[in-house]
Amino acid sequence: MKQLRALFQLPGEGEPLDDWFTRGRFAFLLACVFVASFPEVLTGARTFVVRDFGFFGYPLAHYHREAFWRGEIPLWNPLSYCGLPFLAQWNSLVCYPLSLFYLLFPLAWSLPVFCLGHLWLGGVGMYCLAHRWTGSRFAASVAGLAFAFNGLTLNSLMWPNNCAALGWMPWVVWLVERGWREGKREVLLGIFAGAMQMLSGGPEVILLTWAALAAMWCGHCAQGRIARGQLVVRAAEQVILISALCAVQLLPFLQLVSLSHRDISYGDTAWAMPPWGWANFLVPLFYQYESTLGVYFQYDQFWTTSYYVSIGVLLLAVAAVASERRRCVALLAVLAVLSLVLALGKNGFLFEWISKLFPQIGFFRYAVKFVVLTILVVPWLAAFALARHARNKAKPFPKAEAVIAGVFVALIAGLLLFAKEHPQPLDNWPATLQSGLVRVAFLGVTLAALYFLRGAARLRSRWVAGLVLLLSVCLDALTHAPRQNPLAETWIYTPGVALQKHGWNPPPKHGESRVMLSPYADLNLRTMIRGTPQENFAANRLALYANCNLLDDVPKVNGFYSLYPRELYEVVSLLYSATNTYLPKLADFLSVSRITAPGKYFEWIPWNSHLPMATAGQGPVFADRTNTLTGLIDPNFDARAAVFLPPDLKDAVAATRQPDARIVESHFDNHRIELHVQAASPCMVVIAQTYHPAWQATANGERVPVWRANHAFQAVQAPAGMSTIILQYRDRRFHAGAIISLLALVNCLVAWRKYRHGDEPAEPL
Repeated sequence: MKQLRALFQLPGEGEPLDDWFTRGRFAFLLACVFVASFPEVLTGARTFVVRDFGFFGYPLAHYHREAFWRGEIPLWNPLSYCGLPFLAQWNSLVCYPLSLFYLLFPLAWSLPVFCLGHLWLGGVGMYCLAHRWTGSRFAASVAGLAFAFNGLTLNSLMWPNNCAALGWMPWVVWLVERGWREGKREVLLGIFAGAMQMLSGGPEVILLTWAALAAMWCGHCAQGRIARGQLVVRAAEQVILISALCAVQLLPFLQLVSLSHRDISYGDTAWAMPPWGWANFLVPLFYQYESTLGVYFQYDQFWTTSYYVSIGVLLLAVAAVASERRRCVALLAVLAVLSLVLALGKNGFLFEWISKLFPQIGFFRYAVKFVVLTILVVPWLAAFALARHARNKAKPFPKAEAVIAGVFVALIAGLLLFAKEHPQPLDNWPATLQSGLVRVAFLGVTLAALYFLRGAARLRSRWVAGLVLLLSVCLDALTHAPRQNPLAETWIYTPGVALQKHGWNPPPKHGESRVMLSPYADLNLRTMIRGTPQENFAANRLALYANCNLLDDVPKVNGFYSLYPRELYEVVSLLYSATNTYLPKLADFLSVSRITAPGKYFEWIPWNSHLPMATAGQGPVFADRTNTLTGLIDPNFDARAAVFLPPDLKDAVAATRQPDARIVESHFDNHRIELHVQAASPCMVVIAQTYHPAWQATANGERVPVWRANHAFQAVQAPAGMSTIILQYRDRRFHAGAIISLLALVNCLVAWRKYRHGDEPAEPL
C-alpha cells in the first residue's frame, strides 16, 4: 500500500524533477496515456479494423486460436491458397510466447490490447535505453513516450507481429549492448530479449535492430574500453543462443523461404519514401491525400500512413547532434541519416547502389521500412539534449533549440507555400495548412517548456514544465493526422457471419470444395471502399476477401500472406492474370464449388462442374514446367483423365490411365488425409492440395513417395485392389528446431542458476 501511495505522490518541494520520474512511475504514466488514448479498445467496446488488422492479423490470430483450443499446433493451413504452411510464415506468431494472451482471452478484445501492450512495452524499453546512455530519468521519459507514440508505431497497430517486434526493439538494443559490457547474467538477459523479438515475426524490424547493434559493436571495438576478445565472445554467444532458442521457428521459416515465390529481386523499390518524404517530419500532411476511410496516405507509398515523430522531439534530436560532442551521438546521427536515405529507395542513390553490391537486400520488401531505424534513433538522440538541459540550469534560454526552431518554422512556411502553389491532384490545402501551423504551435510549447525547465526557481514549476513537455509530445503524435486506426464494433469479427448471411447449404468444407473470388472481384476489392470502416470490412467479409475466409472456416483458392510456395503462386497467378478471363477446367481441378457472380463483389453463384479434392485413375503426362503450365490453361485440359508429372519421374511411375479407379471414402483433417482407393491395377491418386516436402504418404502401411503433380499439387501411386492411402504433414525441421530450442533453453537456465550463486560458470555454449 505504501508503494502504491508513493507511485501517486507528487514531488515534494525539495525533490529534484529527475528523481521523481522513476521507471515505475513512467511505466504507470505511459499506461495512463494509453488508457486515455484508446478507452474503447481497452474496455472491449470497439476494436481495430482498417487494412491489415482486419484482413491479415486478426484472421491469422483467429485460425491460431481455433487450433490452440483443438489442442493442435497449426503447422499447415488448408483453408488458404489451396493449402500452405502456417507456422512457417513467421508473422503468424505461433511460437511467440506472449501470443498466449490472445489465445486465452476473447480475441476481439485481447488482440488489439496485445498490440497496445507491446507499444507500452517499447516505451518502457526506450526509457531504460535512454536512461542508460544519458543518466537522466526525465529525458528517458520523454524518449520513451516519443517511441511509443509516433506516426509509425501508431500505424503499426494493424500488424500484431510488427507491434511485438517494435515493442522489443529498444529492449534488445539495451540488454544486448549491456551484456557486452558487463557479461554474466546480462548476456543472458540480452539473449532472452533477442529471442523474444526474433519469435515475433517482424523480419525487417529485427534486421534493423541488429544493424543498430552491429554499428554499436563496431563503435565499442574502435573505442577499446572493452577487450575485443570479450566483445567477440559475448556477441557470438548471444547470436548463437538466440538462433538456437528460435530454431523452432527459424528452421521451418527458412525452408519456406527457399521454396517460396520471393527472390532477391522481389522487393525491388516499391513503396519507397517519396522524394519529398522528409518534409513529412515537419508538416505531416504535406502532399498527402485523404482516403475514403478518412486515413491519410502519401502518394505512391502505402506501407505506413505516417512516420511522423513529435516535432519537439525532432527539435531536441537535431539540437543533440549540433551540440553534443560524444561519439555515440555522432553514431546515432549517422544511423538516422543513413536510414532516411535508404528509405527513399529508388528516389535516393544509396539504395540502388547498395543493392548492386548486396543483391540480398531485395528480400527487404518496401524500402520505406528503413525508416523504422529512424524512429528508434530520434527519441534516443532527443534524450541527450534534454539531459543536458536537466544538468544546466545557469542559462535559462535554450539558444541552440531556439535557432533550430527558427529554421524549422522557416522550412514549414516554405513547405506550406510550395504546397499551395504546386498542389497534388488530391491535396487538401486547408488540412495541410492546419498541419503546419499546429506544428509551429507545438514548437512554441516545447521552447517554453525548456525555458521553465532550465530557469524556473521552484522545483514544482520545473515539474509542471516537464509534464507539459511530456503532454505536448503525446498530443502532437496523436493529433498530427486524423486517426490512423479507425475503430469498429467487435461483432464484425464474429465467426460464421458470412456463411449465415449467404445461407449456403451445404457450405464449402475442407476436403470437399473451395470458393474462388473472380479475378474481377479480387482486383477491384483491393481499392474499393464502401461506407465507414466498419461497413467496408463487413462487406469484404461477405466477399471472403483476403483472409476473411478464415473467420468462417471456408477453404479458398487464394489468400493474403507473405510467402507462397513458388509453383503454387505460378498456378494461382494463371487464374488471376486477367480480370475478364476464366479458366473453368483449372477451377474444376481446384474443387471450386462457388465463385463470385460476374460483375459482382459480394454475390456468389454455384460452380457445379468441380471435381472432388482427391481423384484417382488419371493417366500420367510427363512435361516440363513450361508445357505443364501451358497444359493447365488449355481449354481441353481434363483433370479427370490426365495428370502432369515432372519428366524425371518417368521411370518411377508404373500407373497408367485407369478410368474405373475411384476414391471409395475420404477423410480430410488439417494435417492428415485418409483415402480408400479401389483400382484394378496401380493408379494415380491426385490431391488438389499444395505440394510441400513435409507431406508424407503411406499405402497400406508402406511408405510411398508424394510427387509434385499439375505443377504445384500432390499425387501418390496407389497399388492394385483396395488400398488405404494416408498423407500426413510431418515437419521434420519444426521437430528438429523444437529439440534445439529446448536444449538451448535448458542451457540458458543452467547458466542463469550458476550466475545467481556467484559461480564463475563455464561458457553458456
